[in-house]
Amino acid sequence: MKSQSIKLQVAENSIWNFLMMFFTKVGGLLFVIILARILLPEKYGLYSLATSIALLILSITGGGTILTLSRYVSEALKNKDYKKAAAYYKFLSKTELIFSGISALALLILAYPISFFIFKKPDLFYPLILASFYLFVLYYQSFHEFLFFTIKKVKYLFVKEAILQMIKLLLVLLLPILIISKYQVSASIAILLISSFIALLFVMALLRKKMGYLFNQPEEKIDKLKIRTFLKQLIFSDISTTILGYTDMIIIGIFLAPEYAGYYFAAFTIVGGLYAFLSISNLLLPVFTQMKKNQLSEAFSLIFRYTSIISIPIIFGTFILGKYVLRIVYGYEYLPAALPLFFLSILIFEFPLTSSLKSLFFARDKAKPTIKLTIYATIISLILNITLFFFLSKISAIWAVTGIAIGTVLSRMFIFLGLTFIARKELKLFYRFSSVIKPLISALLMAIILALINLNISNMTLLLGISEIIFGAIIYFVLLLLMKGIKKEDYFLFHLIRSKFR
Repeated sequence: MKSQSIKLQVAENSIWNFLMMFFTKVGGLLFVIILARILLPEKYGLYSLATSIALLILSITGGGTILTLSRYVSEALKNKDYKKAAAYYKFLSKTELIFSGISALALLILAYPISFFIFKKPDLFYPLILASFYLFVLYYQSFHEFLFFTIKKVKYLFVKEAILQMIKLLLVLLLPILIISKYQVSASIAILLISSFIALLFVMALLRKKMGYLFNQPEEKIDKLKIRTFLKQLIFSDISTTILGYTDMIIIGIFLAPEYAGYYFAAFTIVGGLYAFLSISNLLLPVFTQMKKNQLSEAFSLIFRYTSIISIPIIFGTFILGKYVLRIVYGYEYLPAALPLFFLSILIFEFPLTSSLKSLFFARDKAKPTIKLTIYATIISLILNITLFFFLSKISAIWAVTGIAIGTVLSRMFIFLGLTFIARKELKLFYRFSSVIKPLISALLMAIILALINLNISNMTLLLGISEIIFGAIIYFVLLLLMKGIKKEDYFLFHLIRSKFR
């Protein structure tokens, strides 16, 4: 019963997360599609650079305070200590406000030298100015939003996402009507700022209604030194992860024309949208914090197995249909992104698992091994990205972008395998890599069949593409069933979840 309870908890939270991410990503994808088609590759590249620089700064400290909040508030709520939960929230909220203010001010001051001297793209200046205000609002919104994951009430975020996505879509549709071409990049950043500010107001109002004890409790003494130590570890980890995650866009932005940043960002947006559906690390930190040590292996085995079953066919599907997806979603102008997309698609498998492993280490107060490993991976990433970029640039500019994609994938796989090794040594966490074999064989056979079908299709339409995706999914799951890759317990778990949601 205990085993089944673990599976049900992880699976149920995963489904709520999937539904929320589906809503988020569909709205976000529609926004990006419309924006990319309005701006075209060159201006979309400038927009991508501005938002990437803002998110780079956000990632350095924003993630640390959010994970610290989740870690300590979850622990307090586990013990039903609402006064301590409120004390943790108030202390970390003030910390987050300081971090967000400093980060936004830094971007505001550095906007000119970044635009004119580093990237040598003067048109980037005003988008970066607006991005600094967007950064401040997004910091605070993300911080408070994460509290709903802590209390495992992801469904409350549906309404917030509906408001956010509808405002973004409405404003971006008005963009070519109200704003002349010269100012459309800056106006695009302003859309993000306005929609995030409205979402922040809604989240704060909802939190006061659902978690009023965080705001109304009297002051409680807490170990601030311990929290600062934990936060410091996360910040070091985030700095390395941020460098690892944004080296690619920085190198492309400095050495290539803006449209190549647009190609890379278009490919990464598709991959990021796909792996975001599978990533449940935001749910797992509070879950892992409250689990007993002997429950961790079984819980993570479940995550690894289901991630393999779902992600591997998506990767092979991207190999076969990636260029058609780019053409339909972004237009013919973005077809050069097909080559980096081919390699980046491997992250659909790696990213959710690496994020889950990191959540596990943070939940068990074992952050140091992940920090060291991420620092090593960052060094490897820098070397690989720079080497492959300049080596493959001899072929063409798009191959230089592809070199960045290959270096990114290799360095992230290094982190995943390294965390797996450390988890076995430090946490006695064991899960079977054999879980990937049957999904891999089924997905490979599916890909061969789809490739043969595509040889006889001269013009891929949206209807044909959707039909092929559905047909490919049927082939994959039939093959997986024939190879007994889906077990009886999966059916039982499905019925438990369905009854729970009913």
